[in-house]
Amino acid sequence: MYIKNLQIQNYGPINNISLNFEFDNNSYPIPPLIFLGKNGTGKTLLLSFIVDGLIELKRSKYGKLQEVEENQFFKIGKKDYIKASKDFSYVNIDFETYGKILSYTELVTNLSFSAFNSNYSAKVFLNFDVNENLFQEHGFYKKTSPINEVNLYTNAIAH
Repeated sequence: MYIKNLQIQNYGPINNISLNFEFDNNSYPIPPLIFLGKNGTGKTLLLSFIVDGLIELKRSKYGKLQEVEENQFFKIGKKDYIKASKDFSYVNIDFETYGKILSYTELVTNLSFSAFNSNYSAKVFLNFDVNENLFQEHGFYKKTSPINEVNLYTNAIAH
């Protein structure tokens, strides 16, 4: 499983990061990728979203997990982490495995649903459904693409 692209907006110290990873002619990633930065610049947050995405994709396939207790999350978005003076934080990661794209998306807002909808209705958030009840009621959205047709090993987060 490879990360095809990653986008994070307004989360903690991260204003906006959008990474599209390169692959060679045989569809293998061009290594290496190294995240460097001073303390407090978002390296750990970025990695935690990647791990959470992998765990949530595995949960959507298998239900019960060894990595996280039932009805628990490895990582949950917090309104406290929305960048100061911003209304939302947004994360989208696309993974590729066996030629299929699997997505992990998280959107958190500190606005009411009606205020968010009127301020950002024209903005495109990939893999986001504004009609999701949890988002409308509490301002939290976390979803993975369905992966029933994709083979994942049951004893690994990623392979």
